Order: sequence, then C-alpha cells, then structure tokens
Amino acid sequence: QDWAAFGGRVRFAGLSAALSGLYQSEGSFEGRDASNNPTGTFDASSIALGLGVARAVGPLVTAGLAIKYASEDLGGVRGSGMAVDAGVQVRSGPFGFGAAAQNALGRMVYDGAAYDLPSSYGLGASFTNPSTGLKLALDFNFPRAYYGDVRGGVEWNWNGYLKLRT
Repeated sequence: QDWAAFGGRVRFAGLSAALSGLYQSEGSFEGRDASNNPTGTFDASSIALGLGVARAVGPLVTAGLAIKYASEDLGGVRGSGMAVDAGVQVRSGPFGFGAAAQNALGRMVYDGAAYDLPSSYGLGASFTNPSTGLKLALDFNFPRAYYGDVRGGVEWNWNGYLKLRT
C-alpha cells in the first residue's frame, strides 16, 4: 500500500488546496472453481485520487470541497467512480459548529453495473475554555450504509506542551 499527499496555501483567492493519492495491491491469487480445481491466477488492486480546496468565508466560516476518483481491478473486472466531500465550519468565540458530507453522490461502475459508494453525513459542535485548556466535542454521524452514532470527546491542553484526550 502506497499513499502520498500534499497540501498548502494557493496564491490566489485565499484558497488552501490538497492533493492525495492511494495505491493498494493485494497481489496475485490462485483462482478455484466450485470443485476446488485451479482456474489460474488473478490480481486485485485499487487506486484513489483526491483534489480538495478550502477557503475562509468571512471571519467565522470556513468551507471546503473535494472531488475523489477511485478505480479497482478485481481479477480483470475494472470498476471506477467519483464522489464528493464537502464541509463547513463555524467558529464564534469558544464555540464551534460543523457539518460534513463524505462520498456524497458517489457511484462505482463495474461492467455497466452501478453501485452507490457508502456516503456519510455528520454534524458536530465543540466548546473550548482557553483559561483551563479544556475542550469538549460532540459529533452526530449518519452513514448511509450503517447505523448512525453519537461520539463525544474531551481534550485537556496543559500550557501547549501536553494534550490528553479521551
């Protein structure tokens, strides 16, 4: 499995951008028929590429958008598709709020058969108290292909030298 990413500020329009790539090969497998007789070998691999941009929209709001491409080769059957990630974050004083969508509108197509990618949507809120170094966060997640859940966390920051999280 190989993975690489690069990100940084773009010189125009106040944008930040990121480019990522993932290649994963499972190697070769020996195929078998229903009677357990060898049918030859086949390979399984996948690749994913992403391009994202983000920008501050005023003093309180930040928004981002990413487009992702994925391709798989499963024993000679190729599939490919695209998806969109999007998010928005609002910060006002010690409060933070956010919303995100992952794999939205995503589909993979294999030999003419299309399958939806597992999209997920979420909302979150946080509260930070700088005088004590305490941060509280709560997330609500709504995956399309699984059960929704609620996640919470606490972080304590000691003078910028040590962070404890649970």
